[in-house]
Amino acid sequence: MRLKISIFLIVFLFILFFSSITLAETDRLVDIPVPPNSSGYADFTEEEAAERARAYEESKNNLATSNSIVGKSSDNYLKSLSIDGYELYPEFNRQEDTYTIYVEDDTVNTFNVSAEADNENAKIEGIGNITVSQEQRIINVRVIAENGDLKVYTIDVENEENKPKNINKYIIIIIVIILIIITILITIKIKKK
Repeated sequence: MRLKISIFLIVFLFILFFSSITLAETDRLVDIPVPPNSSGYADFTEEEAAERARAYEESKNNLATSNSIVGKSSDNYLKSLSIDGYELYPEFNRQEDTYTIYVEDDTVNTFNVSAEADNENAKIEGIGNITVSQEQRIINVRVIAENGDLKVYTIDVENEENKPKNINKYIIIIIVIILIIITILITIKIKKK
Protein backbone atom coordinates (compact mmCIF):
# COMPACT_ATOMS: atom_id res chain seq x y z
CA MET A 1 0.00 0.00 0.00
CA ARG A 2 2.82 2.41 0.87
CA LEU A 3 4.46 1.64 -2.44
CA LYS A 4 1.29 2.56 -4.33
CA ILE A 5 0.97 5.82 -2.39
CA SER A 6 4.62 6.67 -3.03
CA ILE A 7 4.31 5.92 -6.72
CA PHE A 8 1.13 8.02 -6.89
CA LEU A 9 2.89 10.96 -5.22
CA ILE A 10 5.86 10.70 -7.56
CA VAL A 11 3.62 10.61 -10.65
CA PHE A 12 1.56 13.51 -9.29
CA LEU A 13 4.67 15.63 -8.66
CA PHE A 14 6.08 14.87 -12.10
CA ILE A 15 2.80 15.94 -13.69
CA LEU A 16 2.80 19.07 -11.56
CA PHE A 17 6.41 19.86 -12.44
CA PHE A 18 6.17 19.26 -16.17
CA SER A 19 2.88 21.09 -16.61
CA SER A 20 4.53 24.26 -15.24
CA ILE A 21 2.00 24.73 -12.48
CA THR A 22 3.51 26.83 -9.72
CA LEU A 23 2.77 26.21 -6.07
CA ALA A 24 2.44 29.86 -5.19
CA GLU A 25 1.84 32.90 -7.31
CA THR A 26 1.80 36.52 -6.30
CA ASP A 27 -1.11 38.77 -7.10
CA ARG A 28 -0.60 41.13 -10.03
CA LEU A 29 -1.55 44.72 -9.71
CA VAL A 30 -3.03 46.26 -12.83
CA ASP A 31 -3.12 49.99 -13.45
CA ILE A 32 -6.36 50.95 -15.17
CA PRO A 33 -6.32 54.32 -16.92
CA VAL A 34 -9.31 56.50 -16.00
CA PRO A 35 -10.48 59.82 -17.43
CA PRO A 36 -8.80 62.83 -15.81
CA ASN A 37 -12.07 64.18 -14.36
CA SER A 38 -13.00 60.97 -12.55
CA SER A 39 -11.87 59.82 -9.14
CA GLY A 40 -9.41 56.97 -8.92
CA TYR A 41 -5.85 56.24 -9.87
CA ALA A 42 -4.35 56.85 -13.28
CA ASP A 43 -0.83 55.99 -14.30
CA PHE A 44 -0.07 59.34 -15.98
CA THR A 45 2.34 62.15 -15.29
CA GLU A 46 0.83 65.53 -14.47
CA GLU A 47 1.62 66.76 -17.99
CA GLU A 48 -0.09 63.74 -19.56
CA ALA A 49 -3.13 64.20 -17.34
CA ALA A 50 -3.36 67.90 -18.31
CA GLU A 51 -3.04 66.98 -21.99
CA ARG A 52 -5.77 64.34 -21.65
CA ALA A 53 -8.04 66.82 -19.86
CA ARG A 54 -7.49 69.35 -22.67
CA ALA A 55 -8.16 66.70 -25.35
CA TYR A 56 -11.27 65.56 -23.47
CA GLU A 57 -12.65 69.11 -23.34
CA GLU A 58 -11.95 69.57 -27.07
CA SER A 59 -13.62 66.27 -27.92
CA LYS A 60 -16.82 67.37 -26.13
CA ASN A 61 -17.04 70.26 -28.59
CA ASN A 62 -16.55 68.10 -31.66
CA LEU A 63 -19.69 66.46 -32.98
CA ALA A 64 -19.00 63.02 -34.36
CA THR A 65 -21.17 61.83 -37.18
CA SER A 66 -21.77 58.24 -38.13
CA ASN A 67 -19.88 58.86 -41.38
CA SER A 68 -16.73 59.82 -39.47
CA ILE A 69 -16.84 56.66 -37.31
CA VAL A 70 -18.19 53.93 -39.58
CA GLY A 71 -15.47 51.93 -41.27
CA LYS A 72 -12.68 53.06 -38.93
CA SER A 73 -10.86 50.32 -37.09
CA SER A 74 -11.01 50.04 -33.30
CA ASP A 75 -7.91 47.78 -33.23
CA ASN A 76 -5.59 49.35 -30.67
CA TYR A 77 -3.44 46.28 -29.96
CA LEU A 78 0.27 45.88 -30.53
CA LYS A 79 1.70 43.12 -32.69
CA SER A 80 5.09 43.42 -30.98
CA LEU A 81 6.70 45.30 -28.09
CA SER A 82 10.36 45.19 -27.07
CA ILE A 83 13.09 47.17 -25.36
CA ASP A 84 16.61 46.81 -26.72
CA GLY A 85 18.79 44.79 -24.34
CA TYR A 86 15.99 43.84 -21.92
CA GLU A 87 13.49 41.02 -21.57
CA LEU A 88 9.83 41.76 -20.84
CA TYR A 89 8.22 39.95 -17.91
CA PRO A 90 5.85 38.34 -18.59
CA GLU A 91 6.63 37.56 -22.21
CA PHE A 92 4.79 39.86 -24.66
CA ASN A 93 1.15 39.02 -25.32
CA ARG A 94 -1.04 41.53 -27.16
CA GLN A 95 -3.80 41.08 -24.55
CA GLU A 96 -1.45 41.79 -21.60
CA ASP A 97 -0.86 45.49 -20.96
CA THR A 98 1.45 45.50 -17.90
CA TYR A 99 5.09 44.40 -18.07
CA THR A 100 8.31 44.71 -16.09
CA ILE A 101 11.94 44.97 -17.13
CA TYR A 102 14.86 44.59 -14.74
CA VAL A 103 17.90 46.90 -14.90
CA GLU A 104 21.25 46.85 -13.07
CA ASP A 105 20.50 49.92 -10.93
CA ASP A 106 18.66 53.26 -10.78
CA THR A 107 21.25 55.00 -12.94
CA VAL A 108 19.90 53.19 -16.03
CA ASN A 109 17.15 55.51 -17.25
CA THR A 110 17.21 55.63 -21.07
CA PHE A 111 15.66 52.87 -23.16
CA ASN A 112 15.09 52.19 -26.85
CA VAL A 113 11.46 51.08 -27.11
CA SER A 114 10.19 49.38 -30.27
CA ALA A 115 6.59 48.49 -31.06
CA GLU A 116 4.45 47.56 -34.03
CA ALA A 117 0.68 48.00 -34.14
CA ASP A 118 -1.68 45.25 -35.28
CA ASN A 119 -3.44 47.75 -37.53
CA GLU A 120 -1.33 49.89 -39.85
CA ASN A 121 -3.67 52.86 -39.33
CA ALA A 122 -3.19 52.92 -35.56
CA LYS A 123 -0.80 55.48 -34.08
CA ILE A 124 1.83 54.56 -31.49
CA GLU A 125 3.22 57.04 -28.95
CA GLY A 126 6.02 56.41 -26.45
CA ILE A 127 8.49 54.56 -28.68
CA GLY A 128 12.07 55.37 -29.65
CA ASN A 129 14.56 56.63 -27.07
CA ILE A 130 12.59 57.07 -23.86
CA THR A 131 14.03 58.47 -20.64
CA VAL A 132 12.37 57.74 -17.29
CA SER A 133 12.81 59.79 -14.14
CA GLN A 134 14.13 58.53 -10.80
CA GLU A 135 10.71 59.15 -9.24
CA GLN A 136 8.54 57.56 -11.92
CA ARG A 137 10.26 54.55 -13.46
CA ILE A 138 7.49 53.68 -15.90
CA ILE A 139 7.35 53.57 -19.69
CA ASN A 140 3.91 54.08 -21.24
CA VAL A 141 3.36 53.00 -24.84
CA ARG A 142 0.05 54.37 -26.11
CA VAL A 143 -1.75 52.85 -29.09
CA ILE A 144 -4.50 54.99 -30.63
CA ALA A 145 -6.82 53.11 -32.98
CA GLU A 146 -8.06 54.64 -36.21
CA ASN A 147 -11.39 55.44 -34.51
CA GLY A 148 -9.64 57.07 -31.52
CA ASP A 149 -9.83 54.17 -29.02
CA LEU A 150 -6.80 54.22 -26.70
CA LYS A 151 -4.86 51.34 -25.17
CA VAL A 152 -1.85 51.90 -22.89
CA TYR A 153 0.88 49.29 -22.45
CA THR A 154 2.80 49.96 -19.22
CA ILE A 155 6.38 48.80 -18.58
CA ASP A 156 7.66 49.10 -15.01
CA VAL A 157 11.43 49.57 -14.68
CA GLU A 158 12.72 47.66 -11.63
CA ASN A 159 16.17 46.97 -10.20
CA GLU A 160 17.63 43.52 -10.90
CA GLU A 161 17.80 42.86 -7.15
CA ASN A 162 13.96 43.03 -7.03
CA LYS A 163 13.58 40.30 -9.65
CA PRO A 164 11.53 37.44 -8.17
CA LYS A 165 13.37 34.19 -7.74
CA ASN A 166 11.59 31.15 -9.10
CA ILE A 167 12.41 28.56 -6.48
CA ASN A 168 9.26 26.53 -7.02
CA LYS A 169 10.93 24.28 -9.61
CA TYR A 170 13.83 23.60 -7.25
CA ILE A 171 11.46 22.72 -4.42
CA ILE A 172 9.59 20.29 -6.68
CA ILE A 173 12.86 18.68 -7.84
CA ILE A 174 13.99 18.20 -4.22
CA ILE A 175 10.61 16.73 -3.23
CA VAL A 176 10.68 14.34 -6.21
CA ILE A 177 14.21 13.19 -5.32
CA ILE A 178 13.20 12.64 -1.69
CA LEU A 179 10.12 10.67 -2.76
CA ILE A 180 12.20 8.52 -5.11
CA ILE A 181 14.64 7.76 -2.29
CA ILE A 182 11.75 6.92 0.09
CA THR A 183 10.19 4.67 -2.56
CA ILE A 184 13.48 2.85 -3.09
CA LEU A 185 13.95 2.39 0.67
CA ILE A 186 10.39 1.09 1.07
CA THR A 187 10.87 -1.30 -1.85
CA ILE A 188 14.13 -2.63 -0.35
CA LYS A 189 12.46 -3.05 3.06
CA ILE A 190 9.51 -4.95 1.50
CA LYS A 191 11.87 -7.26 -0.41
CA LYS A 192 13.80 -8.07 2.80
CA LYS A 193 10.62 -9.28 4.53
